[in-house]
Parts: sequence; structure tokens; C-alpha cells
Amino acid sequence: MSRRVSNTLVLFDEFTALGVEIWVASGSAIGRIDNIKAVFLSLCAMEERARLLRTTGYASWRAAASGANMGGIPYGFRRGPKAGTLAPEATEQEVVVRIFTLFVSGVHPRNIAFILNKDGIESPDGGLWTYHAIIGRPSRGDGILRNTKYIGWYIHGRSMTLRTPGRAKTKRTLRSPSLWVKLEKPDWGFVDPVLWGRADELLCRWDAAKEGDGEQTERRSGSVLLLHGRYECTCGSKMRAPIRDGVRSLHCAAAREFGTCDRPGFTSSLFVETEILREIRDNILSDEAVALFARTYVEAMKQARTTTLAARARLLLQIERIDEQILGSAVQSARAGFSDETMIRVREVWEQERARLISRVAELRMPDRVADFDPEAARSLRFAIDDLIMRMPIKAATEEEILLVAALRRLIVRVLHDRPPGQAGYRLVIEASLVDLVSGTQGADVHQPVVRYERTCPPPHTGTVRMPELMAFYGRKAEANEWGTTDEDWAVVSEVWRDYKSRHKREILDATLFYLRCGILGFRHLPPPFDVHGRSGGMGFMISSGRWQLAYNALVAIGSPTVADLNTDCLVNRIEGRNAEPPSNAGCRNPWATRRLRANAAAPRRTGKPTR
Repeated sequence: MSRRVSNTLVLFDEFTALGVEIWVASGSAIGRIDNIKAVFLSLCAMEERARLLRTTGYASWRAAASGANMGGIPYGFRRGPKAGTLAPEATEQEVVVRIFTLFVSGVHPRNIAFILNKDGIESPDGGLWTYHAIIGRPSRGDGILRNTKYIGWYIHGRSMTLRTPGRAKTKRTLRSPSLWVKLEKPDWGFVDPVLWGRADELLCRWDAAKEGDGEQTERRSGSVLLLHGRYECTCGSKMRAPIRDGVRSLHCAAAREFGTCDRPGFTSSLFVETEILREIRDNILSDEAVALFARTYVEAMKQARTTTLAARARLLLQIERIDEQILGSAVQSARAGFSDETMIRVREVWEQERARLISRVAELRMPDRVADFDPEAARSLRFAIDDLIMRMPIKAATEEEILLVAALRRLIVRVLHDRPPGQAGYRLVIEASLVDLVSGTQGADVHQPVVRYERTCPPPHTGTVRMPELMAFYGRKAEANEWGTTDEDWAVVSEVWRDYKSRHKREILDATLFYLRCGILGFRHLPPPFDVHGRSGGMGFMISSGRWQLAYNALVAIGSPTVADLNTDCLVNRIEGRNAEPPSNAGCRNPWATRRLRANAAAPRRTGKPTR
């Protein structure tokens, strides 16, 4: 009862609703109480509790002022012969000095914990050393590096606990330094004051850097981790993904925090998730895997339906028997000579069993029909994965991308990441199940086994992560000629090209438009059907002779979408002639073409026939 009056009334109402009576058997208040008595007794209990807290708190502050240790036994000490005294622990004190020395030398607290765990040294709580055990928290003043007892200063009452009015949350914060009890205890100090001072300066700078320059006004520009919560290391620990240069990097939490794993390296999530998406596209959602799943899925659904129907029939039969017993209970009690109280208890047992069976029937999850499984949905998902790979890393996700990522997260159960030390490549073990991708199966008791896929990934190299998908994308664009001229466009261009006597002039114009839209391929590296021998020479002649400019101006004049937002900076030098000033790299999306143009402009121009 020693709690706030409002909480007491809430608790009293809950007990009343449950049919529980509250009785008091102390002093003059004996018997059942109502809400009025509950409020009065709660006020008395609150006052008594506050008095006890004041008494014990005053005693603890008096004992601390006399030099007695009122907190826990810090690391590096053990309990002394008398209450409130500390005795040194030499082995632990050597570890404390080692921590201060490493921190002052520039070793990160996480690496200090890694070193101590590798050496088999137990932490203050008997487990593994962590980052917070070394450096602590400024709001609490804890941690090895913040303990003032190590330099012979005892500070009591530095922190206090604040609670919300509803006691739902607690927050530990620092008191004002004017309220602290500070005593000098030279017999406790064993860390060099100079070493402590240098460590304290580093801590001050560390805390200032953590606080930042002000409040964060917008979300940081970090990439979206597609399979958040699915990554695990081969040691069984979760993989963490901090942001580095706008892209998340995966690493083993046990290796970085505790040093218990021998795979501490970082791997960019951009490469890992790209490889996972390729595995989904090529194997997990392949036509063979989808066809096999469709067969096993139908069998599993039929088996689940049969099992559920049998379980429901068995439960309904038991309920029917209990109903018969309840209906005939009066006759049975009269024949057996049971008393009314005995029969009431028996009926209550039957009613409870009947309610339990009814709840089990309600919990049975059985699909009324075999849910539809459309293989075309898997194929469309494969094409969507291709587009998703080319948009990686995703930083400002659209609604379409969010829905696609949600579908992929239902598909992938777990991803094991294995990158041994000293090895550039890595291995992924992907566990996937297609059940949740089928409409109408979520919540059904379908026992579909999880399939494991292994993928050996090459070493990550910048600039090559999306190249296969880009080449396939440009190949499809070139084959469909999506960036080429339409019949209306060609009717306009053919009028201004009446003196152009080439049989493949439209193909040359389409190849030039594709080159400009692509922006990363040269004249001689275009995909089919633009890779015909001699096509690059025809493109260069068309541009240098000025016919490209005539066609471009004609298409712009009619407002053709073929040249809308088309960047033609890479062709400026060819249009203006070989002796023109070559353009700079600014605005040119093909630096290799710019280097070639500069070399051509610097070369001397031949006049007349060469002499022998």
C-alpha cells in the first residue's frame, strides 16, 4: 500500500474487477476495506515510507561524509575487514593501470575491450569487457576511466535517479557538484595523477565530440539496409551495420565488441546486398525453384488442411461429450448421491475444460482454399530486382522500393556472412522460403522447409558492383531501340539530310543517340545492334561534317521527346572541328572520349600529299 494514491486506486479497481477482496489485519484496521479506507491507508503508508527513506538517506550521507564507502565495491578493490572499508586487489589494479595507459596512447575503448577479452581477463561483472565498461557514460559517471577512487578521491551522491509520474520510466543523471560529498582518500589511489589528467582531457574531448554541434534538424544521409536484422556471423552473433561515407558496412558484433570472433573485418553492405539480390534473382526465384515450390506448396497446403480438419473433428467430439455430461449431471448426481456443492464443483471443471477446447478450436488456422500461386509474380519480382540493383545504395526510398524491400524481407529468413581474416572474398549462406510471398498463406500452418543457398562472392572492387546489370540494361535498351528516332522524327531528319548518301544513316543517327543517352560507353563499345564494323567511323564522319547538328536542330524545332534533356557536351569538339578548342571535362559524361578529343585537337593537321 506504500505507493501513490492514484496508483493505489488503480490497483484497487483492478482487484475489484477481478473479484479479489482486500483485507487488512494490522492495528485497529481489521477486516475488508473499500476505496475510502484504501486511500487513507495509502496516505499513511506513503508517509511512513517517506520517513524511512529520509532516515536511511540521512544515515548514508553521514556515513559517506565520515569516509565509509557507501556504493558497490569498485573494480580493483575488495571488501575490507570493516564495513565501509576497501582493500586493494593487486591483479585488478594492474588491469586498471593498463586500461588508462592504452587509452592515453590513443587506443579506442572498443579495441581495449577486445585486447582484454583476448587475454582472458574477466570484466567487473564476471563477463566480457565492453565499450561502456571501459569509458562509461557521462550522465552516470560510471566506467573504469571515470572512477575517481583510482586517484584517491571519494565522491558520493554524484548521480541520482529520476522517475516519471507514472513510474513507467527512470533516468539516471548527475546531481549538481555543490551537493556532492568529496573526500580525499590517499590510501585508495594507485593511478598516476598525470596519467589520470591526460585521460580526463581525452574524455572531455570525447564527450564533446559525442554531443555534436547542436540538435539534428534532419535525418542523416545513410543508405537503407535492405535485410535489416537478418545478418549473422558464422559465430552466431548478429552483424552490425554502421554508416561509413553514406554506405553501411557490416561487421560482427562479437568480434568488434568482445573479441570472441576471429572475423573482425568490415564488408560494405552495398556489395553484400547486391550479391544477395543476384542470388534471389538467379537461384531462389529461378523458374526451376519456383516450379518445385509450386508442387511442394500445394502438397503442403493439402496436408495442412487434412491435419487441421482431423484436429478440429477431434476437439468438437470432446466438446460434444462434455455437453452430454453437463446435461445429464443432475440425473447422475441424484443416482450417485452427490451433494449440491460437489456437483457444482464438477460442473465448473467441465465448463473450464469446455472453454479450453473451444479456444483451441478457435486457434486452429486452416486455409479455406489452396491459395493462388502465380509464377508470373516471381518473374516480375526478378525484373524488379534488376532495377533495384541499379539504384543501390538506396538513400531516399520511394514507396515502390519500400514495398519491394518488404517483400524481400519476407522471402529471406537469415543470411550468414563468412569472411575469414586475410581473405579478400567472402561467402554467404542464405536461408529463404517462398511461403510468405504467396497470397493467403500468412498465418496458415504450412510447414514449408527453409532452403539454404550458398554463394561465393568475389572481392569487393569500387566501380564494378553494378556493371553486369548495367550492361544487361543497356543491351535491352539497344535491342529495343528505345532511345532511337521514331518514324515522325526520321521524316523530319531525312528532309535536312537529302544530300547525305549513306545507306545506314538512320542506324548511325540511332547509334549516336544511344551513345549520348548511355554516357559510359565509347563509340567502339556499343552493344548490338550498334556494334557493326565501321559504325563508329560513320558516327564520327556524321558529327564532324555537321550533319548531326542539322538533325539535332530539326528535332529540337519540332519538340521531339527523342532529344529532350539530351546532353551533347561530349560532341562539341567534333562539331566545331578538329582545330577547335577542346571542351573541358565538366559536363562530359564520357571522360575517355574527352581525352581522345583533346589528343586529336593537339595533333598537327596534314595538308597535301606526304613526301617520300
